[in-house]
Amino acid sequence: MFINNLRAVCHNFRRINEIWRAQLMPALEKMDSKLVYQLHDRFSDSMCILPTIEDRIGRYIPPTLPR
Repeated sequence: MFINNLRAVCHNFRRINEIWRAQLMPALEKMDSKLVYQLHDRFSDSMCILPTIEDRIGRYIPPTLPR
């Protein structure tokens, strides 16, 4: 169950990152918000380690098709 939950977190984070890049980051940049730089670094760092986590998860359970 833990592995399935971790897989769901990874999947959701990838989707949140897509929304961040397509909508939230451009909107914050237009507002000249300092928050954009703080969040950009957090998202970038997290996306760097996400493939390693997903690789480890894949060793425990086979991948499933997205819904």
